[in-house]
Amino acid sequence: MADLLLEAHLKWINHLQPEGLVVAAHTLVDADVAMRTDTIVQQREFLGYLAEPLNRADPLRNLQDMRSFLCGDQSFLKWPDALVVSGDQIPESLRISLSAFGNDTLEPTLALRTPSSWPDAAEHPWQVLVREESAETDFDKKREGGGWQESPQARLERLLRETKIPIGVLVSPQALRLVYAPSGEIAGHLTFKFEELATVAGRAMLGALEMLL
Repeated sequence: MADLLLEAHLKWINHLQPEGLVVAAHTLVDADVAMRTDTIVQQREFLGYLAEPLNRADPLRNLQDMRSFLCGDQSFLKWPDALVVSGDQIPESLRISLSAFGNDTLEPTLALRTPSSWPDAAEHPWQVLVREESAETDFDKKREGGGWQESPQARLERLLRETKIPIGVLVSPQALRLVYAPSGEIAGHLTFKFEELATVAGRAMLGALEMLL
């Protein structure tokens, strides 16, 4: 059974080709973490969060709304609304001022709290920081305009390191990237393209996305 689980994890990890270390197949097996087996049903649920294609010539389907995908009982990932903060609810401790770059600020769009019942909640009150990006954003391309003109990836990595919250997510209408940037270590990331997740071949990757997040 463990060999089958290891093979299943290696399949989606090899397909996604992560940059750096994010998660190891053997670690998932040791923790007895597995994906859902009803992959067809799972993908049908997922497709409900994507917009319909604009036309036959452009069949790309984008994510309709980030929050409804991530948060709430009716969302795909079902993050509890009570644990999610956004806008003015985000504390100053999760905002990093870059005064050297025209008062630019690094801050999440959403932040997921650690449940108070967890043993390490007092020491680690936040689980994940999420940054929403606009359509067609290249997560690895430097920004244009004012402020610190680094890429969304570099900006999120710095935010994670300075807040000491190692797990982050970048989301655009085209893709979701899981970022792992522990303090003092090299960062890694996995990128899930929604267009690929909507295909038959993408079912294993979709299962991995839900399993991890």
